[in-house]
Amino acid sequence: MAGHKLQVTGIDVMDHHLDKARQNVARSGSLKDYIRVERMDFHHLERLKRESFDGVYTMETLAHATDAEQALKSFHQILRPGGRIVLHEYEHDHISKTTIAPDVLRAMAQLTQYAAVPTWGKASRGYFKDSLLRVGFEDVQIKDYSDNVRPMLRLFWLMAIIPNFFVQLFGLQAHFSNTIAGAYAYKGQKHWRYISISATKPEE
Repeated sequence: MAGHKLQVTGIDVMDHHLDKARQNVARSGSLKDYIRVERMDFHHLERLKRESFDGVYTMETLAHATDAEQALKSFHQILRPGGRIVLHEYEHDHISKTTIAPDVLRAMAQLTQYAAVPTWGKASRGYFKDSLLRVGFEDVQIKDYSDNVRPMLRLFWLMAIIPNFFVQLFGLQAHFSNTIAGAYAYKGQKHWRYISISATKPEE
């Protein structure tokens, strides 16, 4: 985006993420004139001027929200009328505990508990679309990119399957949530989809 001379504001709450982002910006040459990085919680964007952004872009971010609708309300407030939001997230589509293998269901619960992804446990199919509509967005469009991420998840599965055996055996789930995700995301692929969700803030 900065390469197209758009002004970009990146936010995060983790200091080491911010440090790395600022290092990357410093190495970006002339692009650094178009990018700023701020420490901010996306649930509370009061420091940003209302209706001052043309777009909001997130990738696998709302899964970490403690209150996804509050985060979406914050995004809605900073967008100009007609502004666009684009989210990239996983949704799951099992409808009951009987429709999913017990070990995959257990892994999902472990991820929700240990990987700081409270919204993931709620994100059944349609969750993000419904949330966007409830906070005032319109023209919600969804594109399914599951096939694009499947090869990567297969690689993660191959790398994680043996380590995960020992994680489960010794009760180390709280310390190795990424290993759990790597071991089960590919195995449970029929129960999720990876989507891009876009929506528009209505014109006044």
